[in-house]
Amino acid sequence: GASVRLSGQLTSKSMGGLRGKSLVLYQRTAGHAWRVARNLTTGASGSYHVTVKASGATFFKVAWLGVVRSPALSAK
Repeated sequence: GASVRLSGQLTSKSMGGLRGKSLVLYQRTAGHAWRVARNLTTGASGSYHVTVKASGATFFKVAWLGVVRSPALSAK
């Protein structure tokens, strides 16, 4: 599969970027359930980035457990 680079930033309106927070990257292909692909930790500005393999139409979502989930993104 192709390599896909995903990135984002975890922020708070009152605190800005949230450093050192644990995130979970989920991955799903058509017809299959979501599965944990990686555990991530935010950097100094709340940013994260990861390179993963995607085969066919693959969907990704990032979760900060207990608070917010990102919308699913697709990679083709």
